[in-house]
Amino acid sequence: MNFHIVKTIFLKELKDTIRDSKTLVVMILLPIILYPLLAIGGGQVLMQQGKKIQNNVIIISLNKTDNGLYDFLKLDKKIKIVEHNDPLKDLKLGNINAYIKITDKFAQDIDKEKVSSVEVLFDQASIESLHARAEITNLLDDYSIKVIESRITKKGLNKNILIPFNSSFRNIAPKEKIGGFYLGNILPFIIIFMTILGAFYPAIDQTAGEKERGTLETLLTTPVKKYEIITGKFLTISLFAFITGLLNLASMTLSMTMLLGSDKINFTIPWSAMGLIFLVLIPITMFFVAIMMLVSSLANSFKDAQNYLTPVYLICGFPAMVTIVPGFNLNFKSSLIPVANVSLLIKDLLLGKFEVDLIILVIVSTTIYSMIAIAAATRLFNREDVLLSEESNLRLLFTNNSSKLKRTPNFMESVTLYIIGFGLLFYVGGTLQTMYKLNGVLMTEVFLVFLPAILFVKYLKFDYRETLSLRKVSLKSLTGSTLLAISGGFFITKFAREIQEKIFPMPSELKEAFKYLLYENGHLPSTLKLFIIIAVSAAVCEEILFRGPILAGVRSKFDKKSTVIIVGL
Repeated sequence: MNFHIVKTIFLKELKDTIRDSKTLVVMILLPIILYPLLAIGGGQVLMQQGKKIQNNVIIISLNKTDNGLYDFLKLDKKIKIVEHNDPLKDLKLGNINAYIKITDKFAQDIDKEKVSSVEVLFDQASIESLHARAEITNLLDDYSIKVIESRITKKGLNKNILIPFNSSFRNIAPKEKIGGFYLGNILPFIIIFMTILGAFYPAIDQTAGEKERGTLETLLTTPVKKYEIITGKFLTISLFAFITGLLNLASMTLSMTMLLGSDKINFTIPWSAMGLIFLVLIPITMFFVAIMMLVSSLANSFKDAQNYLTPVYLICGFPAMVTIVPGFNLNFKSSLIPVANVSLLIKDLLLGKFEVDLIILVIVSTTIYSMIAIAAATRLFNREDVLLSEESNLRLLFTNNSSKLKRTPNFMESVTLYIIGFGLLFYVGGTLQTMYKLNGVLMTEVFLVFLPAILFVKYLKFDYRETLSLRKVSLKSLTGSTLLAISGGFFITKFAREIQEKIFPMPSELKEAFKYLLYENGHLPSTLKLFIIIAVSAAVCEEILFRGPILAGVRSKFDKKSTVIIVGL
């Protein structure tokens, strides 16, 4: 490699990138201005809103007024008790903040030392109502203590029998560690997101942008090797992304130190951690830059590159948010997860945790991932059919020659889709179905099965008709399949179920899970709803995926019998 040529290309790309106003805004102006504005403006807004809510008079309704609780609440200046004919309706409309409902014999129960009940109705979708709930909870506790003290006094007992001991809490963490805790939760993923953003526009401009302007062809005609060109471009983009990450780190830390620091919290970053943060940012920046260049090289215009890189930006940045997930710490397993490992390591370093083996593991694994990404980007960049292609196409990742692109997916493309679908079903589908039951099943079918298959065909520009096997159904085929389903389907299903029960019987826990999934408020939903979700959505969505791109991909490599068996499995 001729380093003089690489240096020339690097300086040329550096000048061109500096001239780009968008890059300068993202890299320098945004981090310098953003965090002080957020700290000043956001803090002021939150404080003002908090004070406003705290000073608001809480409007409540009480269904009984001839009791001690009513008299106790009326003494509080923050509480305003109003009478309403329909307090529940007024609560929904926001006319009152809460409705306190007590039993008819509340006063008598209190006098007779019986246990009574108080129900507080509030609107969880209203900030004012949530504040009212908190205040009323404290007041009810105070009234409860007052009643207890009154009962004890009547019996001639000392009220101290209710207080076996006094408790106090003392913080032992220094204010620097507390600041590191808060910084560690939010700073790592912001640095990573902004580092990716720092690579976003330069990567597009130096690949798809040059294609669109027609300057890349001129560069390729010079007596310069392609890997020297990509090295110069790679170093330029990496520099800008790295500087963006460091500026965000410095700007956010200084903003929080100057504007949000106090005698209890210190937001300074320990200098012992700065070197390691600086070190770990190098391989992760190289990883992001390689991914960005890899994907944007496939685009033929600035607009297409933005469309390609936006989901990549989100996918790469999402794992960095593990720092805000409770209980997710840096260990041997998490140190091997790309992006997440760097985010967790930065969090640990800000907290003053220096586990040498984990630090080495994160740096080594991230370096390996970045080398793989760089190798893939270099391989793609060395192909003239990619660099000089007049059409944007992500399918070039799966083939060595654009002339080999077909109208339907190949085997590797269908396997890739299957792996993505499996991951979505396993990680997201289960959560949706647990939260939303049958509606979650419908959401799974539509958003995790049907939509990925359609987007796969659309963005890789396959032929819809051929890939999805969209053909007119003959009357003979329709009649035969219907008769087969009516006559043989029941017996085949029954026979398969009997075999399954003997070999792999359904666990009782799974049966209970199905009951939980199917029943809504203790009852089965309507037959129409069950039919749409279980029959129609599955028939349409799953068939589109399996008898569409997956069948087309497997069929391109295997014979008919093998294809039927593989797709069936």
